[in-house]
Amino acid sequence: RNSEKLSEAADSAYFLLYGSENSAHDSLGSALSSIRSVFNHSAELSDLDAPLSECEQIIYDAAERIRDFKDRINFSDEEYNRLESRIAELKYLQKKYKVAGEKELLNLLENCKLRLDEIDFSEERINKLNESITKLEKELITVAANLSEKRKETALFLKKKVQQSLSELNMPGVQFEAEITAKNEPKFDEHGADDVRFLISPNIGERLGPMSKIASGGELSRIMLALKETLSEKDDIETMVFDEVDEGVSGIAAQRVGEKLARLSSRRQLICVTHLPQIAALADNHYLITKEENNKRTYTKLIKLDTEGRVRELARLHGGENITETTLKSAREQLEAANKYKEELI
Repeated sequence: RNSEKLSEAADSAYFLLYGSENSAHDSLGSALSSIRSVFNHSAELSDLDAPLSECEQIIYDAAERIRDFKDRINFSDEEYNRLESRIAELKYLQKKYKVAGEKELLNLLENCKLRLDEIDFSEERINKLNESITKLEKELITVAANLSEKRKETALFLKKKVQQSLSELNMPGVQFEAEITAKNEPKFDEHGADDVRFLISPNIGERLGPMSKIASGGELSRIMLALKETLSEKDDIETMVFDEVDEGVSGIAAQRVGEKLARLSSRRQLICVTHLPQIAALADNHYLITKEENNKRTYTKLIKLDTEGRVRELARLHGGENITETTLKSAREQLEAANKYKEELI
């Protein structure tokens, strides 16, 4: 609303400087004409011609600037109301879309235009995406086929190595196979286009079947050990943990498991929880784990055994709490035999 005051002030100033018959510009022009008429009679008056002419030009320039200023601010109430409405609309949009100012609102507008263009040209985009999908599917088929071939080659190697290891674990009649079959639906996942199953036949003449359903506890323990030993030749795992890998195993089979673990320990650090003396005797370091109750709480102790401690613990594993000279002698002989076996591995 200040535009009205500014317009009135500009009108008045322009009127006084230039717009009226007796304006400053006209009055100064009349004064200048009077002085010029007597220039020949007074040198002093002739010296005023230049400054008065300059003043006349200054008044003219000032009047032009005032007129230009008035033209710029001279707009109607209708225009004012339109601008007010526009500002109110911008503030409403800022609040609606939770933006801080005009710049963010303009950025939002550009993003909306881009999204609108994507919708308008969605068919073209869909065609391009379909082309990209087709290309990627072809690449996927090629990569999956190569992976399948490598798996089939590796399956033959794995079968040979695992069966060799099982034979060393006193399981010469067990047949092992890694079955590679094509997936049904979906045809691919993050692991490729194959379903992989480990199959075994525990006895000669029996059909192969899923390892998890056919193998007994003892057989499963030795098969897993054979697999871990084979895979350790390719992986970079530094420490392997075997928790009661001797489950369901005894006698000569337990001895073979212990020897297998001893050989594997030359390449990896092994931690093995066992209740069998055949396996414990072959350890490089032997720890005894016990539980005790004190003040209505249970405490677990881990004790590293020296040679005599190992002998007594091996004797206990053989004969229970009734340790005799015979069981101690047998335990000592077993520990000596185990140490000799490990020396031969070096």
